[in-house]
Amino acid sequence: MNTIYTFGDSHCCFPWGKFNQETNQFEIKIPNVIVPFDHVIGIPQTMYEFGLSRKIIVNDVPDNDIACFCLGEIDCRCHIYNHPPWKETINNIVREYLTTIRMNAKIHSKIWIFNVVPPLKEVERETRWYGSLNTKIPFIGSDNERLLYAKYMNQLLKESEFTFIDIWDKYCGKDGFLIKELSDGCVHIADNRYLIEWINQHK
Repeated sequence: MNTIYTFGDSHCCFPWGKFNQETNQFEIKIPNVIVPFDHVIGIPQTMYEFGLSRKIIVNDVPDNDIACFCLGEIDCRCHIYNHPPWKETINNIVREYLTTIRMNAKIHSKIWIFNVVPPLKEVERETRWYGSLNTKIPFIGSDNERLLYAKYMNQLLKESEFTFIDIWDKYCGKDGFLIKELSDGCVHIADNRYLIEWINQHK
């Protein structure tokens, strides 16, 4: 079975694994997946920055294995609202992102792209952010605006030539927002059953 190497922001760690508070260790929850020891080291954390970086990150991925890119949630949650018109901004971000991925694909051809996960509603945002009990995760834009951004970004990614992990419908409610019971209480998917199901169907 091929091994999947994930790259990107925190979504390259979750839902692929889970942080164990008791052991203070990150635990892989999906067989044959390798996540970065520290996802912020050496890799830009937004789709915008990574796209412009032209960074090659797949050199160490074995030929028969898969490189999976997981970026875009931060862009939709924090940045696009500040750069109108939003559709033009997303078009530019995705174009540069795919250009950099294509550069990586010249070195390693087995590429997957993980969908941008459904956004969390503002009212469900908890007062906790990576261990800080008094800091809320930043949201910029209304619920409906962030939902619009994520849907459109995924639409463009799905139209690319790369294998697209599309599990959006499994993790959103009828209103399109992240189902809290399937999340980590924040912006990540925690229950990975549908990701595993997708992988088993496509590997």
